[in-house]
Amino acid sequence: MSVKNILVIDDNKNDLLMAKFVIKRLGYNPILLENPKHVIDTLKAYPISLIVLDYEMPGMTGLDVLKKIKKEQVFNHIPVVMLTGNSTDTTVKNTVMVGAKDYIVKPIDPTIFETKISKIMKDNIQTEKNEWIEYEVQKNKNTEIKIYNYSSIISIGELTLTFHTNQDYPVGFTFFSDSKLFEELEIKNPALKVESSTQTHTGFAVQCLMLGLSEAELKKIRLYQKLLHSQKAS
Repeated sequence: MSVKNILVIDDNKNDLLMAKFVIKRLGYNPILLENPKHVIDTLKAYPISLIVLDYEMPGMTGLDVLKKIKKEQVFNHIPVVMLTGNSTDTTVKNTVMVGAKDYIVKPIDPTIFETKISKIMKDNIQTEKNEWIEYEVQKNKNTEIKIYNYSSIISIGELTLTFHTNQDYPVGFTFFSDSKLFEELEIKNPALKVESSTQTHTGFAVQCLMLGLSEAELKKIRLYQKLLHSQKAS
């Protein structure tokens, strides 16, 4: 998996260096830009996951840059954090109304900077994961692929299900099953995505990732796991 890029736009070299250090320490790739006029060209050149933008720059304010980014349909989804030495209600309101996700007051506290950047990036990753899960679920609901021939469930984890079958399944294959387990647990039948298929002396052990389950449904699976463990222990 490639390292995600964070674009920092600031005419202050010291702030750029600080941002570079913190971003690299978090495991991301910093892309530094002193001249905000080149922002769109930079966004076209690199896949950017987050923009850190200085509010007060000569020639073009951070608010102008933010408006320019938000006008571009290809880039307006990228979250923007505004750096500002002016934390008045008007300034903050303006940046949020135009589309900034958060703001950091200057002079920059490296700890606050690190905490906010880390949280936003983690939220982005979770959002991407949720979108991928939704895509997989909808894709397979549309194709209505169902498997009826697996004989028994070997184990169930919080997010994975392993079953025994006489048929090999390719890694990445996604389908719906007709298992009565989900009905018994009173949870919706999730899409299953094959993570591995291991040959046994009687067939194949296929491990799948269960997609799209809610937290309430995951709690039912955890309870089911506890009941299985208690039965085995007794």
